[in-house]
Amino acid sequence: MSSESQPITHGVPIAADHGIAAHIRSALNALDWIARGVVVAALIGEISVVLTDITIRGLFTLSLLWSDEASKLCLVTLAFIGGAASYRARHHTAIQFVTRFFPERLRAAVAAAVDALIFCVALTTLVVSFDLLAVAETSMMPMLQINSAWAVLPFTVGMTLIALFALERLVFEHPRAVVF
Repeated sequence: MSSESQPITHGVPIAADHGIAAHIRSALNALDWIARGVVVAALIGEISVVLTDITIRGLFTLSLLWSDEASKLCLVTLAFIGGAASYRARHHTAIQFVTRFFPERLRAAVAAAVDALIFCVALTTLVVSFDLLAVAETSMMPMLQINSAWAVLPFTVGMTLIALFALERLVFEHPRAVVF
């Protein structure tokens, strides 16, 4: 199959998926779109909170007490879930800037090694995030009066997504000779 007729995922031609692989890729695509939707909602929320607080502060010299906590929730969501979506979309230009000068075989090996490292770090961080989530569950945010675990949840979800997306790359996109 030529690269012109192959399906493309995030700008990279991939072999046609069959059976369970197609279902896995479909599920990961759905997770990616959900993550992107959450990021858009968080961005709209962040802009709304900041602009509302600035407007009220400018017009009435008052400040919304809850705006700081709401803004932090949006920013944490943007950082971690947005980071996972960016990783899957291959928006890590720093690595590509360096590896573009390598021969193709070395570039493939470095890409597989980076994805393996990202998988290991994301998995380790995910495991640790469960303890952080458990600690955060014991307190409330003072102004919003919601459980503080909501501020940690985007971190846990983001690490889960990064681990899944890294595993996807290792299994579906890197040649077996490079991975094993």
